[in-house]
Amino acid sequence: MASAFHPRNRLSGPHKLATLAARTPSLQPHVRENDEGSGRVDFTSSDAVRAFNRALLEGAYGLEHWTFPEVHLCPAIPGRMEYLVRVQEVLMEEAAGRLPQLTLLDVGTGASGVYAL
Repeated sequence: MASAFHPRNRLSGPHKLATLAARTPSLQPHVRENDEGSGRVDFTSSDAVRAFNRALLEGAYGLEHWTFPEVHLCPAIPGRMEYLVRVQEVLMEEAAGRLPQLTLLDVGTGASGVYAL
């Protein structure tokens, strides 16, 4: 099945969960074996989503001390990044194909520092 993610979304999958869990120990308890042997993360668990996000952000952006308050909704980062890449694409269409130089895009969805990426 082809990925529905935009090609510029550097956080799209498939993710090498064993590698991510080895690099980010907080993810290890949340990785479970699946039938394909590639592992899976229980995205119904907010702790698992936070650990998955932390592992992705450390790997892709070097953010070693990323935290997210437990009382806040914490969406999986690949989908949030997808939103930003798609918004950027619309802005590029308006700017005749040039990548717009934005210093800040405040989407206003309460996703903390994720949108600043």
